[in-house]
Amino acid sequence: MVHPMELFEYELYHQGKSRHTVRSYLSRVKTFLQWLEGQKGKTDPSIISEDDVREYQSFCIHVKKYAPAGNRQRLSAIRAYGDFLVACGSLTKNPADKIKTLDSGSAKYYPERLLSQKL
Repeated sequence: MVHPMELFEYELYHQGKSRHTVRSYLSRVKTFLQWLEGQKGKTDPSIISEDDVREYQSFCIHVKKYAPAGNRQRLSAIRAYGDFLVACGSLTKNPADKIKTLDSGSAKYYPERLLSQKL
């Protein structure tokens, strides 16, 4: 049986992405999935939600303090993975589609708003 990440890798190459971009996307998506499993106990990519992506984005900005350029790349990789999951029929919509890239300045109050929501 072929692992979903191998299929995702194949799809990225099929789209004409460079070897560097493919490696970057795979690394960033794997890190997101590891965070998702550790924080939420979610191991099935078909249940990734928009809130999960937003929380991860907030984590990267406020806890890990990653640079804005890296955060944009992370979101691009997650968005590409979401597109892949939609194309495979694992998701009905991409959970990262409506999410805008936040930088540390514009995301100043983001965690409080997120924490006040019922998940």
